[in-house]
Amino acid sequence: MVVRTKSDARAAFSAALNGFLEALGVPSRGRPRWLYDRLKAHARREVVTYESCRKWLKGLDIPDQANLTILCDAIGATRDDLFPTKTAASRGLLEALIRDLEPDEQQQVIGYINALIEMRQKRRASGAR
Repeated sequence: MVVRTKSDARAAFSAALNGFLEALGVPSRGRPRWLYDRLKAHARREVVTYESCRKWLKGLDIPDQANLTILCDAIGATRDDLFPTKTAASRGLLEALIRDLEPDEQQQVIGYINALIEMRQKRRASGAR
């Protein structure tokens, strides 16, 4: 999905959030309450309202950066999970840049990227951010 407007961004975020929660096995009925309760328990205080959770799931709003961080931590998601269009756009740019390289240079860049991904996964596994 190409995000051109704020409305498109809200719809893409909502679809990604609902898809992620669906994959976790959270039923669609009662999903706003489940999300609200999860956020409240994770933060040990009310960080967002039930109404905010409902709006996120319906595509009426997107959380601010602070609430997005809390949301990701509470449900075990990454920002890339919830904003897949940004990741796809980044991949498109990377593919365009690599395409112009010689084959041996392409392999070298791919090796660097794989090393960075591996370092990131190790850092996440150790609990560091």
